[in-house]
Amino acid sequence: LSPPAIGGVERLVNALAAALRRAQHTPEVWATDRQGFHDGRHRERRADLDGVLVRRFRTVRLPFVLTDPHHLVWVGLARALRARRRAIIHAHSWPSWQAHAALERARAGAPVVVTVHHDVESLREYVRLTRGKRWLARLRRVMDRSPRVMLTVTTAREQPFWVAEVGIPSERVHIIPNGCDPGEFDARTPEGDAEARALWPACELRVLFIGRLVHAKGVDVLLRALPRSPAHAGLLIAGPDGGIRRSLEVLAARLALTARVRFVEVSRPQLAGAIRAAEVVVVPSRSGENFGIAAVEAMAARRAVVVTRCGGLPEVVRDEETGLVVPPEEPDALAAALARLASDPALRTRLGEAGHDRVLAHYTWDHVTEAFLRLYQQIAPP
Repeated sequence: LSPPAIGGVERLVNALAAALRRAQHTPEVWATDRQGFHDGRHRERRADLDGVLVRRFRTVRLPFVLTDPHHLVWVGLARALRARRRAIIHAHSWPSWQAHAALERARAGAPVVVTVHHDVESLREYVRLTRGKRWLARLRRVMDRSPRVMLTVTTAREQPFWVAEVGIPSERVHIIPNGCDPGEFDARTPEGDAEARALWPACELRVLFIGRLVHAKGVDVLLRALPRSPAHAGLLIAGPDGGIRRSLEVLAARLALTARVRFVEVSRPQLAGAIRAAEVVVVPSRSGENFGIAAVEAMAARRAVVVTRCGGLPEVVRDEETGLVVPPEEPDALAAALARLASDPALRTRLGEAGHDRVLAHYTWDHVTEAFLRLYQQIAPP
C-alpha cells in the first residue's frame, strides 16, 4: 500500500527508501493506488515522501480464474519497469502480480530482490496446488537463468523451506529481518502519556493487542483468556477491522468483558503512545506470523510481551529471556502468562529491558537497511 499506510511491509519500504536517499541513491516507491485493503483510492498518481518519489499504479481485480491467486494487477507496471533499464527492482512480496512483473524484467538482465512476507505454513499449503507449483517453477527458472535475482526472508526458520523444499541455492536466499526505530518510543511527555493511558478502560494492568482484526491474529483467544486472568487487567485492542470486529465485540459482551475491553483505531503516533503506556503486549496469533513486527516494537519500547509459538515469533521473542511464549489456541496458557506478569512487576521490567537490548542488537532500521544495501551492491550492474 502507498504511504501513509503504516503496515509492516510499508514501514520497511519507507525505511529503505530513506536509507537509500541518505546514501545519495535515487529510490522510488511504487505502490498500488488503493488506500487500504477495503478502502478507496488515492487520486494523486504521484506524491513526495520526504524527497522520495511515490508512484501509485491503478490497481484492478481480474476474474479469479484468470490470474489466481493474487489477481490484483497494477495497470502499466510492466511497461514502467521496462523503462527502468538499469534500476535495481525490489519486489514485495511473492507470489504477487508485481513480483511476477519484476521477474519478467530479470529475464532481460535486471537485478531483482524479492522479499517474502508470507509465512511458511501458508506457502507450503499453497505450493501443493497446481497454480502454486506453476509459480514456483517460474521462480526457479528465472533464478537459474538470472544470477542477479535474490530472495530474502525475515527469519532463519524460513530458509530451509526455500532451500530444501523449493530447491533454491542457499547463497541466493538471504535472511534479513524486519525492523523498527527504538527512538520512536523514547519521545514522550506527561500529557502524551496521560492521553495514551486514557485509551484503556479503568484498570490496574494495561494489556495491549496491536494488529488487523482477522481470524489469524487470535484476538478471540485473547478475549477468552481475559476472564481467567487477573480481574484488574484491562485490554485495549488497537487495529483496523479486517472483517471480524463485530464478532469480537459480540464475544466480549457474551464473556461479560464490556467493562474491561476497548476497541480503537489509532494513528501511528497514537499507536506508539499506546505501546509505551501498555504494561503487557500480547501477540496471540494462530497462523500467518512469519516475523511479528508488533512484538519487536513492544520490545523496543521496553514492554513485556507474550507471544504464541507461531511462525517466526519464537525466533524473535526468546522464551523466558525477552518475553513469554505460549502455545497458540490455548486461553488457559495465555491467562497463566498474564497472571504471572500481573503479579511480578520485576519480571515485566527484566523482560522489557532484555527485549530492548535484543532489538538494539538485531532489529533496528540501521541493521536492516545496511543488510539490504550490501545485497543491492552485490547484484548491481557494473
